[in-house]
Amino acid sequence: MLVTILNPTTGASTISGPVAVTVNQTFTAIAVSGPAAGVAGGTLLFSGLSRDQFGNPLAVQPLLSWSASGGRVNSSGMLSAGSVNGAFQVSATASYKTGSASYTLSGGTDAAATGGGSGGCGGGAGLLIGISLLLGLRSSRNPPLNSRRRASA
Repeated sequence: MLVTILNPTTGASTISGPVAVTVNQTFTAIAVSGPAAGVAGGTLLFSGLSRDQFGNPLAVQPLLSWSASGGRVNSSGMLSAGSVNGAFQVSATASYKTGSASYTLSGGTDAAATGGGSGGCGGGAGLLIGISLLLGLRSSRNPPLNSRRRASA
């Protein structure tokens, strides 16, 4: 960069010469990349790249914390996929910045076949029965054992 400084009184240049300007990197985003699809029960490798305000990779990459909605992911970005088919997301976080990528799993179990995530209880009916038994709830045809009926007058 060439800078010229003018004397405001005379309008003449007094100094002219090159100047080096350094702009420090500012961490602004995380770009997560990896496969868009994989096999349920398999593994997928994701990577995260931290970028500055100009979109350039940071000179020193921060340690990323990983999370995934359709499996478990380790500190290196290696995802052990779950057994259910569907669309999921993996995320990397550092210094309050998060980047994510979507992926789809196939070749596994459909969510509807597993009771929609209710542990295979057919949509939650088994869970409702279990809670009713635990709480001792009864219907009007089967009142609690300790209830007393009053005689009509």
